[in-house]
Amino acid sequence: MQLEGDYIMEIRNLNTQDVFNLIKIFGKIGFKAELKEFASKVNEMNQKNRKYIDGGSKDEKLKSEIEGIQTELGMCVPLIFIDNFEKAEKEISKFLASISDKNEKEFLEMDAEQMVDLIIELKESKEFASFFTKALKLFNK
Repeated sequence: MQLEGDYIMEIRNLNTQDVFNLIKIFGKIGFKAELKEFASKVNEMNQKNRKYIDGGSKDEKLKSEIEGIQTELGMCVPLIFIDNFEKAEKEISKFLASISDKNEKEFLEMDAEQMVDLIIELKESKEFASFFTKALKLFNK
């Protein structure tokens, strides 16, 4: 629900440069432990998704479980950014500025509330969760 005075932060679609920026960020913050947990969740979601598809897509409980895992995955990366911000502050700021179509100076000078809205938008982005789900499939083969 949007209240009066709330900002709407739009994020653009991810591109190849974003992948390189995220790899740099994950390297600086030591994402390996989180990556294992993330990959485990992706595997769980993929197994449930296959079961859902094989079952003729009629199991609403299973569909709800899949959507819950997708939401959890979408929240995972932004929370990792927040928890480890001091380890890769410049890289994270550059990435967030880029996906909000701002330069670094504009991003660093925007209202704190707008930055929180940007992180919320990123957390809720199905495209962002889908991107990581697909990227992790590369490591699971």
